[in-house]
Amino acid sequence: MRIVSLAPSATSILWTLGARRHVVGVSKWCAAVAPVGRLPRVGDCWAAEPAEIARLHPTLLIGCVPFKAEMVTRLLELGAPLVALNPRSLADVYEDIRLLGSLTRRAAAAERVVRAMQSALARIALRAKRRNGPQRGSGHPPRVYCEAWPNPRITSPPWVAELVRLAGGEPVLPAGAKVTEEQVAAAAPEVMVLAWTATGDRADAGRALENPAWREVPAVRLGQVHVVRDELLNTPAPILVRGASELFRLIHRAWRGEGAASSAPTSAAGGVPTPAASSAPTTAASSAPTGAGCGPVVVVAAVMEQEGRILICQRRRGDRFELLWEFPGGKVQPGESAEQGLARELREELGIEARVGREIHRTRHRYEQLDRELELIFYSAAPGKARMENLAFEQIVWAERGRLTEYDFLPADRELVERLARGNENREKRKSKSENG
Repeated sequence: MRIVSLAPSATSILWTLGARRHVVGVSKWCAAVAPVGRLPRVGDCWAAEPAEIARLHPTLLIGCVPFKAEMVTRLLELGAPLVALNPRSLADVYEDIRLLGSLTRRAAAAERVVRAMQSALARIALRAKRRNGPQRGSGHPPRVYCEAWPNPRITSPPWVAELVRLAGGEPVLPAGAKVTEEQVAAAAPEVMVLAWTATGDRADAGRALENPAWREVPAVRLGQVHVVRDELLNTPAPILVRGASELFRLIHRAWRGEGAASSAPTSAAGGVPTPAASSAPTTAASSAPTGAGCGPVVVVAAVMEQEGRILICQRRRGDRFELLWEFPGGKVQPGESAEQGLARELREELGIEARVGREIHRTRHRYEQLDRELELIFYSAAPGKARMENLAFEQIVWAERGRLTEYDFLPADRELVERLARGNENREKRKSKSENG
């Protein structure tokens, strides 16, 4: 099978299913959601290059509605079947995952991915429900406006409205619709989320803050205008779990009255799965504030060991700190204990219900690329009985404890890596001494 993917959502799903070896070409946008390496870029559903696609000898083309009409005709002339995904809801996304699983003979993997995605979203919804009610003096969920494009102004797709509700908010305008500035102002959102299609983290919150028509909009007055990387909300694939997690964080900031309007991108560390490249290391959790702040960003990570091997994870190609190794984990979110935050991250990154044990190491580190110092807390953890899935990394490896130093780790992790490796040497010496009497 030789697949050319013309849509980031299809590429994201294929990578998650473990079908990457079948992919021979991708769209120009796919590198934002999956480590596509040097695969040929052949345009997209609007402006593909049929001649370049033909040279790849595809047996299957996968795209996503909307297509440019004349482009469909040209693609069909290539002779390979064309599958056009057209999701509108989360249920549609699940069916797309199953469809691609069936086409690539990975139906069982597709079901696992769907179940993991549904479970992760259910956990977010439960957290939102627990925080609802007594914490809101107004008695209603925060009103949320999500925008996919500023000119003409278009609201985010229908599945985003579902995510908003799961995360504890209430969408204020019809999903996927053209709206006017006056309509947005009349809707009086308390949270505004800008995730402009195909812009990554370049949506401009300043345009909302400086818009005279929105001067009295509660979100603008209270500093609740946020930029979210567009692939977290606009890619109908399992990466939406990361988008839901970020929406939860922003909505519940509004509940607590923590206003901080900013044009800086925010995204959630982890997801089910999460092929989109976050620009910060797990140990610097990409949802970390980018302002100067008044203290370190607290980050937690797990050291899981089985039969002398420790689980380590490689950051995705295209990330900041790409292909460096780290321990799984991420930033502690507001309202969480360190242990709760770590358990959540392990669910989102590996699909497991881990038992978090004792603290084994603590350190501080400052990366030149980040504005705030990190305080890193490492815990022992046991993965539990669930089958572990790689939902966020280039690869995961159970590495021999004594060979950890052979891997190129993030600087913040290296002190612990050396300590763990030394501990293995001491173990071997004690074992040898015991055996020799």
